Amino acid sequence: MVHHRFLAALGVLAAAGSFAHAEESSPFHNAISFSVGLASGSGGAGRDFRGGFDGRGRFGRGSTGGVLGGTLLRDLSDRVAFEASGTYLDRGASHGVSAMGQLLVTLIDGGKAVPYLSAGGGVYHQESRDRFVTPADIRPTGGRHEPGGAGPRSAEPRTTPASSFERVRSTDPALSLGGGVRLDLGPRFYARPDARLMMVMGDGRNQTFGLFTFNVGWKF
Repeated sequence: MVHHRFLAALGVLAAAGSFAHAEESSPFHNAISFSVGLASGSGGAGRDFRGGFDGRGRFGRGSTGGVLGGTLLRDLSDRVAFEASGTYLDRGASHGVSAMGQLLVTLIDGGKAVPYLSAGGGVYHQESRDRFVTPADIRPTGGRHEPGGAGPRSAEPRTTPASSFERVRSTDPALSLGGGVRLDLGPRFYARPDARLMMVMGDGRNQTFGLFTFNVGWKF
């Protein structure tokens, strides 16, 4: 009888603890945040300029630039949240905009510092600021003998257009993997350093970016 009473008491204490934890948990299940940071990466190998890329066989150039963005977040459970984000990347020779949907999974709950992992996908629209168009090869017009026994006709270069700069645009699917730490600053406000790898899968021009951002958010 004592044993059963002891188990019942433990059950009551556990239920009370769970209820208290639920009462202590944040009543806010939505959040909005703004982010700034850096993006670093380079375009993968692609086709030559005749296929719509620059004459060096690359789409854009490797560089580091700034990042501005914003997110809307919705808690799906105590440990899983869905995040919709939009980000502007300025990489010098090119700039782009990403629209992504991601799941954030909390690793260790409780406390003021909450680590998490993120994974998701979306699209990335890029516009290069210039495209170097190389001129066509200069080809001779002859080497054949002139009529009447004259010597071979001298080679004459074919007229080609001068090099120019153009804009190139593309919209491709993208994947995102990463993680970070949410630092609770109060009941509603938080800061969130975040590092993610974004892989853009274009037609023969795959690109990879490292995104390092600092987010400031408000729960509601």
